[in-house]
Formats: sequence, structure tokens, C-alpha cells
Amino acid sequence: MADPSPSLPTVRDDQREAEILSQHLHPQFTGSLPDESPLQARAAAEASSSSDPPEQQSSLKLLGGDVHRDLYRLEAKAKQALQERRAKSFSFPVRPPDDEIEEGVAAMEPGSFRRHFVQQKKGWNSSAFVAPSFLDFLDLYGSFAGEDLAETEDESAITEDLEHEPERRPLLGRRRTTRVARPGDASRVKTFFTLLKAFIGTGIIFLPKAFRNGGILFSSVALVTVAAVTSLCFHLLLECRKGHGGGYGDIGERIAGPRFRSLILASITISQLGFVCTGIIFTADNVRAVLSAVAKDSDNVLSTNILIALQLAVLVPLAFIRNISKLGPAALLADIFILMGLAYIYYYDIATIASRHGLAPSVELFDPKSFTLTIGSCIFTFEGIGLILPIQSSMKHPEKFDRLLYTVMIIITVLFTAVGALSYGAFGSDTKIEVINNLPQGDKFVNAMQFLYAMAILIGIPVQLFPAVRIIEGKLFGQVSGKRDPGIKWKKNVFRTLIVLACAVMSAVGAADLDKFVSLIGSFACVPLVYIYPAYLHWKAVADSPLAKFGDLTMVVLGFIFMIYTTLSTVSWGAAHPYGENPTDTGMARLTLDDNDARVRRWFAAEVEKLGCSLSIDQMGNMFARQKGKLQTSAPMIAMGSHLDTQPRGGRYDGILGIMAALEVLRTMKENGFQTNHDVGIVNWTKCDPAPWRLLVLLLTDRSEEGARFPKSMCSSGVWAGAIPIGKAWDLRDVNDSKVTLRSELERHGFLGQIECSHSAYPLTAHFELHIEQGPILQETGRSIGVVQGAQGYRWFTFTVKGRDAHTGTTPLSARQDPLLAASRMIAASNGIAQKHNALASTGIFRIPSNASTNTIASEVSFTLDIRHPQDSVVHAVQEECLQAFSAIAAQDGKGVSFDWTLDTDSPAVKFDQGCLESIQAAADHLVGPDQWMNLTSGAGHDTVYTSRHCPSAMIFVPCRDGVSHHPTEYCSPEHCALGAQTLLEAVVHYDQTKVQNA
Repeated sequence: MADPSPSLPTVRDDQREAEILSQHLHPQFTGSLPDESPLQARAAAEASSSSDPPEQQSSLKLLGGDVHRDLYRLEAKAKQALQERRAKSFSFPVRPPDDEIEEGVAAMEPGSFRRHFVQQKKGWNSSAFVAPSFLDFLDLYGSFAGEDLAETEDESAITEDLEHEPERRPLLGRRRTTRVARPGDASRVKTFFTLLKAFIGTGIIFLPKAFRNGGILFSSVALVTVAAVTSLCFHLLLECRKGHGGGYGDIGERIAGPRFRSLILASITISQLGFVCTGIIFTADNVRAVLSAVAKDSDNVLSTNILIALQLAVLVPLAFIRNISKLGPAALLADIFILMGLAYIYYYDIATIASRHGLAPSVELFDPKSFTLTIGSCIFTFEGIGLILPIQSSMKHPEKFDRLLYTVMIIITVLFTAVGALSYGAFGSDTKIEVINNLPQGDKFVNAMQFLYAMAILIGIPVQLFPAVRIIEGKLFGQVSGKRDPGIKWKKNVFRTLIVLACAVMSAVGAADLDKFVSLIGSFACVPLVYIYPAYLHWKAVADSPLAKFGDLTMVVLGFIFMIYTTLSTVSWGAAHPYGENPTDTGMARLTLDDNDARVRRWFAAEVEKLGCSLSIDQMGNMFARQKGKLQTSAPMIAMGSHLDTQPRGGRYDGILGIMAALEVLRTMKENGFQTNHDVGIVNWTKCDPAPWRLLVLLLTDRSEEGARFPKSMCSSGVWAGAIPIGKAWDLRDVNDSKVTLRSELERHGFLGQIECSHSAYPLTAHFELHIEQGPILQETGRSIGVVQGAQGYRWFTFTVKGRDAHTGTTPLSARQDPLLAASRMIAASNGIAQKHNALASTGIFRIPSNASTNTIASEVSFTLDIRHPQDSVVHAVQEECLQAFSAIAAQDGKGVSFDWTLDTDSPAVKFDQGCLESIQAAADHLVGPDQWMNLTSGAGHDTVYTSRHCPSAMIFVPCRDGVSHHPTEYCSPEHCALGAQTLLEAVVHYDQTKVQNA
């Protein structure tokens, strides 16, 4: 047979001439003669049937047709030569010796011979870099959950120039899709490893934090239980497939209708997008950890959100890939990195526990406060149901799949439980959301491994994205292919870009609480897929006995309960609680170091990180965020401080306004490119907000919901100032649970810092605090700003008055010892004494015995007394006069009563620094003028009272509605909030510049 190669240049030249001429000749006219080759006529007919153009006419009908006839004839002959090439010789390229057509199942696919021919013609090497077994696994995502997710008409597989070679076209028209069911050929060994890979993903990295959330015993039991129930539900789904066939969605449609199919696909889409977001956050967090470890200046490391945005440069182009097998080499390399990382985690955990000769001291068996997060994370870890059906289909003997699946579930349950328990046992309460961040960050090998692990997750994100994108594209575009329509193709590309951008935005939102984000995906998206849908389908179509039906319904009900409960528990991260009818009657219940406080602390850490601040945490959990100044000195920072926790039924402004305003100050500086001379920053003090009388309410009335946690006001700033011993502070007990101490909560949430809590270990240059007034003076005088000159001195007492039980009807007045009557007279007397000295004396709590009755005189009562005045000498004078008056009252009636008293709190009067006050006054003059601000003295205790002992300090007040504070109706207008923040900004800048001038 003649070698046709010598004729190719001529044919190609003719084709080139025809293409050039076609650009300039009228497409509706031709130079072909009526009796020319039938091949050309057939080709014209095919073209007509596919695109329906108007019927071509002879070029002689054109004006001057005989003049340009030769040009039309030249075009026609070139096209005819191209079409007749195959018919004239019926030749085909001689196959070289190594031209072996792939045998087995691949040869049974439509177009397989054609693809093989194209590969040989292009000189492609038949040996693939990635082993066929791995490509087979990757191809499972093309049939995720048994769905046909292959791109319509393989639009990325055929190049444009192959379209115009008729001898290479299939003789039959194209199918709607190229994906057809292949007979399975996978052995049990191959299927075993495929199943292992299907279940081992990013979820295993979050398990140690899940164990910390639930406790080592509860988490272990929960993980084993979830594994057992998951295996059962896999079995139910496989049983449904035996009777109805098809993919997950097909089974749902055949049993419960097309809407159920849509519900299944929607859950698959949400879960896959959740996995994508998790991968993006994980990558950003770990890359940032590596950069922080290796960078010389860790303060200037890129923020998590910037690193999330940078991933778009990789993820958007990868999202355009239509043929998922092209991701094979990268995905295989990613799996190698993941295995290396897991092996090192196991090694380090075991070594750490062995060196300590036991588990970390902070390891708990069960944590009732956050165990629901553990359940959601466990479910997230076992989410592999989307690959169960295609893996079974790939087996040569699918009837043996069930036993193999259970074996794999047992193995991975052991692996998962081991990594969770070992890592939590090694790190205890210090276990981080991604356990890989617990490894030594100064170790270069760890840094390299952590970076490779992050890159492995990044590379795997497009594989997770593929099923979700194809499902949504199928709904939006149907079966329309972009192969022949560039407009459709680019619409799909734009859509894929938008999906990736949406995932990036969601990742930025959930980055501060990754463990809760993982739990939310597991609870909301994975529970229905794994537990509810299979049980429902089995109940509706397969179960044939009352016991089986009862078991299915039980699974459905439990699935709904777990989904709703764990989802609500996860999203309840500290939302405001409405207490009244008005929109502003919304308070907060975020007590010191409870789960809501821990969440907002992590949020604060993420916010200051975005602003480029370094963050330090001391032994009391005080958080110091620091932004570098231009002078780059080692001098202490100028601080803006307050607190983020609240009273049990508090408002949204007390303390919170000070932190939010300080964040806005730093944000404004950054956005405007402004840099102070000295370092500036924010202090979030661990407020320990409860007052002693609130503890008394708890202990004496058993009304714990109205109490608070740790009974020491301004505790952490007091330790920093040296006024409160840290041991005493650490040992403060939760009033709702005496087993819980302040230190144990610091450890549980990971806020027990290494820096000593003292003014010498972390000194401050100055301290400014913005706060609502908590009184009515500014509102009543119509002023906008209060320049706080100092704080009143105050002393808190508890008085216990003792008498004797007696019947009210049979005991004469002369024989009575009535402590209630005496106490009421003491309270009235204290008020009169305070008025005489222009001071304040108040009783916040009055307690009588719980067994008191109408006709009985109580034997004992107690009350609190709060004495305040700007001068300490007056406070002491009021105290002495009250004690004298109380003694006289105790002996006044009947046989008299006795009383005891204790001093609960002693806070001397404070005058704030004149330099700080001048800076605030200058800012107020500039912003509102001298008539709109006034000097005030704080009647409440604030952290600035303690900081003033060791650094220049001052406060700014803004009005609050009706002077109400520590109440859900606490309110400050947006205008006053903004004005307070602007005053804080200008005061800090003024103080910074004044220090430079004075220096």
C-alpha cells in the first residue's frame, strides 16, 4: 500500500488556499458543477442538516460571474480534493510497530479507536505519568454519587483542527454524552485502597480539636458510634441500589420522585462546597503559620484573608478544567504529602506522650459545653458517601463490596480515633483547630511539611469542587455544550469563577471559627446525605418487615434531631438575645470565658491580625494587640483598652464599644496610610465582670441565670497592676459550677498565655478607654462628650443582721429580736448619712431566708452596702458613721439584735493623668467645640482605674439612653458611637505627637 505522506503538503496547501479564498467569497454561491463528486454533495448535505444555511447557487448567477469563475472553481476544487482523499485511495496511515490499541474495557468505549489514532498521530506517549488505578480513582469524581457528571461531548478532549478531518469522524452521530457504564474490573485489593483514599481527607486534621471540644472519652465513643451508624446507612443505600440501580440521585428519583433527586443533589452540592471552603481556610491558615515561622518580622506576615484571595489565582484557572483526569499528577503528589504529614503527626504525638510519661494534665473525659461540635466534626470526617456507589460499580465482583466496606470502616475508625486521642492527649487544652499547627513551628522540617501539606490540600480543592460545579451547571445550562459555542463555554467559565469567588468569601467569613465551620457542614449538609436519605429510601422501597421499617423511621427521626440540634448549637456562637419590644432592646449574655466569650476572643484575634498587629496573651488571658510605629522603638505601646464580655443580662455597649472603637481607630489609620510615631494597640481585658453582690444573689437565692461567673470585679487589670495576687484570681470559682476555676477556663479555651500578667512584664506608655457614661448626666445636659477626670472611691460591704425566730401574733414588741426591722432602719440611716456628706450609699441586695413565712419573724437577714465618693476620706467617714449608727439601731428595739459585716471590695479614688486629659480635651474641642463637652467623674469601676496606678490613663464618656446600663435596653446612638471613636482617635494621635515634641 502506497505511503500517502508525500501528497500531504499539496493537500494542506490546497486547504490553506481554500480557507483564504473562503474569507473573501460569498458563502451562498459555489463554483462546483452539478455532476461533481458525490462525496462533496454528501458533505454539503451534512453541513446543511447541521447548520441549515441557505442552499448554495452557481457563482455564474452573480454579476460578472464569468470573470471571477476561476476563483470560485479554485475554492471548490480544494474542498473536493480534501473530501475525496479518503475515497480515492481508501488508505490509512500504516500503524508503527508500537501502535497497540488499548485492550480491555477502554476499547469498548465509543470513540476509543479514534482517540487512540489521534494520540499516535500527535506522537503522544502512551505511558501515563499517573498509574491507571489512581486515574480510575480520580475518574470516580466524574461519576460522584453515581451521577453522570462528565462534560457534555468531551468538549475539552478534541482539538479544533481534528473537527475538519472527515476521515477521522465516527461514522455514527455523537451520543448525548460519552460516559457509559463500564464493566467493573477492579480487584478487591485495588478497591480496598480506593476506599481508604476516599475517606482519608482534611477531616482527620480537625479531629484532635473535636476531641478537645468533647473530651477524650466522649469523643472516642462518639467517633466509634458515628462510624457504626454510618456503615449501617451505607448498607441501606447499597440495598436500595440492588433493587433500583443507578446513582444516588437516580435511586431517589425512582423511589421518591424527581424532587427528592433534586434534594439529594442539593445536599451533595452544599457538602462539596463546604469541603472546598474548608480546604481554602486550611491552606491559608497553614501558609500563614509557615510564613510567621520563617519571616524575620512576623508582624508583617500576610493576613489569612489575603492568603485566601491569593489562592484564587490558582483555583480559578483549575476550575476551568473539564477533564478531571488532567488533575491526576497533581492530586497524586498531594496524597503523598498528606501521608507524610499524617505519619509525622503520629510520630510526634507518641513521642510527646512518652516523654511526659502520660497524657497532658488538662485532658478531660467529657466537656458538656461544646460536645455538640464533636458530633458534627465526626460526621464531617466520615463523609464519603458520594464515592460509595461508583467504587462499588468499579469492582469486578461488586457482590463482595459490603464486607470490604465494613473492613475499611473498622480500619479508618481505628486510625481516626488514634490520631484524635493521641493528639489531644499530647497537647491537651492547647490543641489547635488544625493539629498540624501544634507541631514545633521553629523546626524547618515541620515548616516544609506544613507548607507541602497546605499545597496538597490546595491542589485537591478542584477535585472537591468538580461535582458541585457540574451539578449546578447541569441545572443552569442543561446538556448544552460549549465545544461548538464559545459563548456557552465562556458563560460556564464565568459561572465557575463566581462559584470559586463565593467559596472564597465564605471561607473568609468562617476562617475565625474553622472548627465550628467544619461542624456546621457536617451537621447541616452531611447528616441528611449519610443518615436521613438512605434510611428514608430504604423504608419506602426496600424494608419488608415491621422491624426493618421501624429501624428506618428511627434513623430518619434521629437524623433530623441530630441535624437540627447540632446545627443550632453550632451557630449559637453568642448571638444577641431580644428582651423587649423595641429593636434596640437587645442585650448580650456573654460571660467571662464562656464559649461565647471564647468565640468573640478568637474573632478579635482575627480582626487585629487583619490589621497587621502582633498579638500577645498573658497569664490572665489579657489580649494585647500591637501595631508598630514609625520610630520602631522598644518603648511600650499607647493602649486603647476595654472588655468584650458582658453582664448576665447586659447590653451591647458596656465595654464592647471601647474595643470596637479601638479597632476602628487602627483600621482608619491603616486605610489612610497613617502611622503613629510610637507603637499603638488595643487591650482586651479579661473583665471578670461580676460584682460580689451578684455572687450573693446566686448563693442565697439559687437564681443562677441572673448571676455571673467569677466574683471579682476588674480582676485581670487588678492582677496586671499588682493589686490582686494571680493565684487568688486563678482560683476564682464559677458560681454555677464550683469545680470550674478561672484558670481551668483559660486553659480550656487556649487563652492561658505564657507572658506574666504584670505591669513590668507588659508595660504601657498610656491607656485610653472609651465607655458609655452609665449615667444620665450627659443626656440631661445635652452634652456629647464627657472628659473623665477620675473615678470615685468606693467600698462594698455585706452586712448580716441576726435576731430570733418568733410568732408575729404571740410575741410582743418588747420581747422581739427582729433583724428585718433593724436592717431596714440601718439602710435608711446609711442613706441619710451619705446625703450629709454629699456621697452615695446604696443597697443592691436584700435577702431573707427562703423558709420565711407571713406570720414568722425571721431570725437572720443580710444586705449589701455600696459607699462612693470622689474623696477616699469621705468614703471612710461615711463608713464610720454608718457603723456607729448601725450599732445604736441594733440595741434600740426589744431585746436587740446583733450584726456582722465584711468588706468585699475597696477601690480608692483615682485622678487621671493630666497629659491624657489634655489630649482628650483637645480632641473634643476640635470635634464638638467647648460647649458640647464637660468634665465628669466616673462613678463606676473601670480597668483604667487600675492602669492609672502604673501608666498615664484617662477615659472618654459618651451618652447612653436614660443612663441605663447593665441591662438589655442599654443603648447608645450610632452618632455618639462614631463621635466617641473619632475622639479616641484624635486623642491618641495628639498624645503620640505631644510625646515626640516633649522628647
